[in-house]
Amino acid sequence: MNLEEVKNQFPESASEIKVLEGLGFAFSRDGWIDNLELKQAQTACWLVGKVGDDQDADALFRILSNSRPELWRQAATSLTLIATERHLTRLLSILSTSFDPVQRETIVYTLSFLITYQVTPEIITAVITALTAVAASKAEMPSVRA
Repeated sequence: MNLEEVKNQFPESASEIKVLEGLGFAFSRDGWIDNLELKQAQTACWLVGKVGDDQDADALFRILSNSRPELWRQAATSLTLIATERHLTRLLSILSTSFDPVQRETIVYTLSFLITYQVTPEIITAVITALTAVAASKAEMPSVRA
């Protein structure tokens, strides 16, 4: 989907998309979302999920692994639409090392809803194993287990 299609499909967001276009959305560079105000950054994460590619998925992954937790949920939601097997592996890595319950919850959410058709059986097994372990762990916060 391109930006014009997104504007037509989501007319209530057209003005926000135009603002992001004015800020260089189409020519985004590494880390550009981190420099936006919160509302713009959330909209940018949402928009990346609609029109993004593998490089944009890398940017969303970086958001999930950094210290701006107010963007984690939107980045996770958008990542479910454009992530690749490579991102699944990296998400599993964050899940195995993070102690932040909010970050763990967003990673589990992303892994649970990731839509990808080019995943090896080994990665599918690793994701199922990780999610099963999280769900079974009484040490996990209820929001993460859910």
